[in-house]
Amino acid sequence: RDHDRELKKTAMENCTDEGVPSTKVHTFEDCFFDERPVFFQIIVFDQCLWLWCSSSRSFESLSAAIPTPFVWQSLIQQDPVPSSTQLLGSEDFGAGLARRIAKRTGMMVYSSVNIPEQELLLPAEKRLLQELKTLELLK
Repeated sequence: RDHDRELKKTAMENCTDEGVPSTKVHTFEDCFFDERPVFFQIIVFDQCLWLWCSSSRSFESLSAAIPTPFVWQSLIQQDPVPSSTQLLGSEDFGAGLARRIAKRTGMMVYSSVNIPEQELLLPAEKRLLQELKTLELLK
């Protein structure tokens, strides 16, 4: 019973005054190299992020990552590694991006990266991280 009350209290803390879950949408764009635009959208839910970036305003891939308590051991350090998977499409950059951001935010992350130009991937990730830092979402 106390557990149920605590869950309800936590759920209500993440809602607006009307009891509706709070959601924040942040949309922006940036140009890289020879003025090629990349479009971004970050949707912040209670314990989840939705990240979309595209150089053509398309939606062709979807990946997900979630922090786990499992530890990957190397000779240098023990490091918890989020689990990730590709849900839609065949590119794998989005799964890696979701995993890296899930690790840095502690949140479940959905990512859709629709950038066929390989040279734009790293600048786009850097810009996305910059924006997440501005939104105070990174640990």
